[in-house]
Amino acid sequence: MKYFIGREVQDKPYLIFDCIAMSDEELAEYGVIEDILRKNKLILSESEIPENIFGICPYIIKDEKYVKRSEADIQKAKVEYSKDQNSKELQNLDNKVSEKLRYFVFDKTKFSLSVNAQNNWNRIGMLYANNMFSEYLDLSTYDDSIYRLKRDSVKRFIQTFHDHINHVLSSANKEKLKIQNSI
Repeated sequence: MKYFIGREVQDKPYLIFDCIAMSDEELAEYGVIEDILRKNKLILSESEIPENIFGICPYIIKDEKYVKRSEADIQKAKVEYSKDQNSKELQNLDNKVSEKLRYFVFDKTKFSLSVNAQNNWNRIGMLYANNMFSEYLDLSTYDDSIYRLKRDSVKRFIQTFHDHINHVLSSANKEKLKIQNSI
């Protein structure tokens, strides 16, 4: 059995457990096991090392003994831990949104949603709205092939483009509110 001794990290709510013996025999080299354990309450076997709660050790060292942290300390840690977890969840959500906003699908074909592409799609919409759109327009797709957009499909194309962006952003905002309200 391995044995450890805890020590506090200055200005942090952590305990570090340093291995002091890899076996009962090695611990016995320091003296009789019972005497050591009776005299030094900080020595723990590997199975006795406490699990962190909300990112902190549930004990502090006081008068050379392990003492449970106050409920106020645990609650404070819980709030900080939740904020940290929420921050990670928000970052993951932002990454997913960025991925979903790389392209939209129209007529089973992917079209880019880069800033330049969005400007182009909006210009096409303006041309159509001002009756300046020709019979068709060849567009580059997300995978660099050519798609022929016909006049009678422009309105649906622009609507699909806007609907996709609105849906992704609206869904993300709802998810963000859930995450932020879970603190």
